[in-house]
Amino acid sequence: MENRRAGTTVKFTGHANTIRSIQVIESKKLIISAGNDRKLIFWDYEAKLQIDSFPNLHKGHIIALAVSSDSSFVVSGSYDGSLKIFSIGLKKTIKFVKKLNFTNRVYSIGISSDNSNLFCGGYNKKFFRRW
Repeated sequence: MENRRAGTTVKFTGHANTIRSIQVIESKKLIISAGNDRKLIFWDYEAKLQIDSFPNLHKGHIIALAVSSDSSFVVSGSYDGSLKIFSIGLKKTIKFVKKLNFTNRVYSIGISSDNSNLFCGGYNKKFFRRW
């Protein structure tokens, strides 16, 4: 990952493969990244340091990330068709949807502003689902 600001480039190194999704939480000075290495990485973007790494979060590539409006959790969606809700404060998975019945892969995730609804869209279908 690169951060280009004021004419400088800062490189964040930690993934072993393609990065598929990045979310920024400005209030916590945090970047969350995920990708083909099935790893979720937390970064302090001011210190330019990796804070935590959570390998093998899914069985397939992590394709999509979404952060709750209160920045308490991040949802990851995978090529294996699963969703995980990961607590940012507790640094652990708090809910796992093993296999979604309507898709083989999760390509997109949305969370309502009050955090009460989770939406995801996937491969091979022409609709999305609310959880």
